[in-house]
Amino acid sequence: AETPPFGASGGISPCSRKSAEGVFLGAFSFFPPVVCLRAYMWYIPLAGTYGSVPPGGGSAGVARMPWRFAEIPYDDCNRDIPGKDIFVNSIRALTEALEAKDPYTSGHSKRVTQLAAEIAKALDLSARDVAQIRLGSTLHDLGKIGVRESVLHKNGPLTEDEYKHIMEHCLIGKKILAPIFRGSVVLEIVTHHHEHYDGKGFPDGLAGMKIPLAARIVALADAVDAMESDRPYRPGLPLWKVAAEIRKASGTQFDRQVVDAFFKTPHGIELAAA
Repeated sequence: AETPPFGASGGISPCSRKSAEGVFLGAFSFFPPVVCLRAYMWYIPLAGTYGSVPPGGGSAGVARMPWRFAEIPYDDCNRDIPGKDIFVNSIRALTEALEAKDPYTSGHSKRVTQLAAEIAKALDLSARDVAQIRLGSTLHDLGKIGVRESVLHKNGPLTEDEYKHIMEHCLIGKKILAPIFRGSVVLEIVTHHHEHYDGKGFPDGLAGMKIPLAARIVALADAVDAMESDRPYRPGLPLWKVAAEIRKASGTQFDRQVVDAFFKTPHGIELAAA
């Protein structure tokens, strides 16, 4: 049997045999389809306003419904169909649109994705694993859709309450993507990229090897780009300072193995030489 492209237990959730209904995004009026099984189509839920769309289309008589996807064997879906690419590209576009609202985070996901892939290669992970990490990195901050703009774009350091609020983006992203990527590496990254190796992170306080490796990789890549980027209340840190902060947090915030791999990447070598 063919292996799912994202994670051992799934990836993009299979379409239902039983229904041609879709799930629509009322909050954004945005319909990225994933097409499987010939005529069957699902519309992917990306926000809390949702419902079922009659097979004939239109919004008349739309009823609220829970996010539930009927499961069928993965072999019944064609992973190479154009619909999957449409979905992934739509999500990327949504992420870029989110970042474009804040010039200080513009391009963040792209840079994190590139660096995370380089770290994964330095760890000798397979091409399939690298591809999973690339997609998870692209989507890692998708949950910021649900963060208040006054907090997301605050011109100054965050208060404790504001920090807790913005960290909820991990759980928001998980809720958005769980019906599509349940049990996948992508969902592990979105959920756990703010866990700390010493167990003092968010959302579950996982520690050590209990944190998925892909999430440990993206956690470091995310932090590197955050430190290097300008913010309204501070300029980006110089490269030597970023390198020093990474080494300081090795074994506490970051996995030492991942830190060692980072310093073998082109960007890590550049930081080490600064």
